[in-house]
Amino acid sequence: MKELHSDIVIIGGGLGGVSAALSALKMGRSVILTQEFKWLGGQLTTQAVPPDENPWIETDGSTASYKQLRHEIREYYRRNYPLTDEARASENLNPGSGNVSPVCAEPRAGVAAIDALLAPWFATDRLTVLLNAKPIAVESKDHSFTSVTIMSGEYGEMLLTGDYFVDATELGDLLELGDVEHVTGAESRAGTEEPSALEGDADPNDQQAVSWCFAMSYHPDEDHIIERPRNYKLDFWPDKQLSFVGPNPVTLEPDSRPLFVGDSDAEFAPDNWHYRRIFYRRNHTGDQYSSDICLVNWPQIDYCEGPIVGVSPEEAKKHLEGARQLSLSMLYWMQTEAPVMMAAMVTEARSQQAMQWAHSMV
Repeated sequence: MKELHSDIVIIGGGLGGVSAALSALKMGRSVILTQEFKWLGGQLTTQAVPPDENPWIETDGSTASYKQLRHEIREYYRRNYPLTDEARASENLNPGSGNVSPVCAEPRAGVAAIDALLAPWFATDRLTVLLNAKPIAVESKDHSFTSVTIMSGEYGEMLLTGDYFVDATELGDLLELGDVEHVTGAESRAGTEEPSALEGDADPNDQQAVSWCFAMSYHPDEDHIIERPRNYKLDFWPDKQLSFVGPNPVTLEPDSRPLFVGDSDAEFAPDNWHYRRIFYRRNHTGDQYSSDICLVNWPQIDYCEGPIVGVSPEEAKKHLEGARQLSLSMLYWMQTEAPVMMAAMVTEARSQQAMQWAHSMV
């Protein structure tokens, strides 16, 4: 078995793992960074979801490395896309003009930005990145990790050793593999004395919903209706789940957010289409882009039938498929039964590409 050693081994190449790697490298440490999928970046890339960001993000609400990441995303569009003069001149260019973040962008832009941040460190011979590499075993001694074994799509099994190990996986993979004491779900008020904790017993299965996100565009003169999903017609609180009604994030009361409000090209309309839009065709010259691209990550695709953490692999697989079926159902509903404003447009989901971008924890 091939063995690699570094000062710090980071398992998980999402934004947290990349940030940890950059910090360690700047401190003069050597780093091995692994990622289960083919792209670094987690939410920005593999999951395709623009981040929810605070109102001060453009001024004093982020770290220096995160500011640089956002700059690199914008520069990717300036270098490679036929931007309008207005878009190109915008200091705070928002490629998708979505309203969840001032930098809503396509996954490939996030990949390019992360590659740019890491590029200077490869020449130092202190950074090793292993993609398509999943942790499969952990060895420990005296309550400390001594090695992590990964299964690499390129190299097979590899033994990684280091002075420090960082679990930056999306689901805390090393906790179970390393038999690390941990809890899942909701803890009890009696056990924690937290006022917002459960009044009764702790519930390990009380976990945040799973959402299988997907990207979609619209083409009024084309028919892209998908096959009717086998789990179609799901009802759930606070309304029929397949609807444009979802819980208000603050009050939890039913809240209606239609797909479109007025002009579908308006930049910041209070509707679903603009919420996580990742590509805005009117930021570009010419007519080669026939549609915006919207990333669907709405309450209506929150799957609550069971968790994927702290359960058997078979149970997790069942619930992931359930989340996927719910997302397909939402798409099919929009294509066939949604209110007139939506029904007038035939929606195309970039289903194959979107499903390859994997599921997103929200």
